[in-house]
Amino acid sequence: MIAAGYACGWVCNAKQAHTLLRWREPELILLDEDMPGQKEGSLLRELRSTEPCRDTPIILLSTTAGNGNSEQLLPCAAHDHIRKPFDPRFLVWRVNHAIDTVEAKPKREQAREWLAQKFESTQRRSIG
Repeated sequence: MIAAGYACGWVCNAKQAHTLLRWREPELILLDEDMPGQKEGSLLRELRSTEPCRDTPIILLSTTAGNGNSEQLLPCAAHDHIRKPFDPRFLVWRVNHAIDTVEAKPKREQAREWLAQKFESTQRRSIG
């Protein structure tokens, strides 16, 4: 990913991931389903329950001989899913796509403000 122009941070287990995420909010997370220190997607669920990572795109990496858990986690938490082994160019393409998709969407706060303004203007029209 560095060769593709991305600054990267690596961790080897779930504890290190928590430590890193306390002081730096990533633009995207590549999460190995088999990371030591986590049980069947527990880190993925934890990341989604914390505010800094709630909207961060997470690409879940899993083995081709997986037990199917990643398919259960994908709709509720992961932005994308890639089975290992994979071509590094394919990974770069998927990362670029995920980042472009997120950048095209309004941030959660902006969306709330927009909805509040629309609701307010609709209320004024129906009252007045």
